[in-house]
Amino acid sequence: FPYTTLFRSQTLQAASAQMFPNSTDVNINQPNGHMYADGKELYHVESATARYSEKQKKVFFEQEVLFTKAATDTAPEGKVKTSQLEIDIPTQVAKTSQEVAYDYGASKGTATGFSYDKKNEVLHLDSRVKAIIYDQQ
Repeated sequence: FPYTTLFRSQTLQAASAQMFPNSTDVNINQPNGHMYADGKELYHVESATARYSEKQKKVFFEQEVLFTKAATDTAPEGKVKTSQLEIDIPTQVAKTSQEVAYDYGASKGTATGFSYDKKNEVLHLDSRVKAIIYDQQ
């Protein structure tokens, strides 16, 4: 399932995958997805199962989803745990309407629903947020 563009590379590895006749979807067991830019990992997402939709160009991760944004020179590592996560490959948007628990450096919190727009570097938490926030100094 590799998807590559200039300076960006996306890969999805799995323990196994199935595609049925008359379907363009691929059912995936133990998916492990990565997105890189300029040779550095940007994101990592894993779960128990997933479905890749060729028509929609989306991956739907389910069951024990862990989405990790790698640390950078200016920002700490960020992690989101949820039960479902949809990633739109062309737009580079990850989103869910489910409960999420997140860690951002030493800060932690919970919310219901979130979206992360990689192109614009915008994280949106859809509900009231319960958080413990620590200064990143």
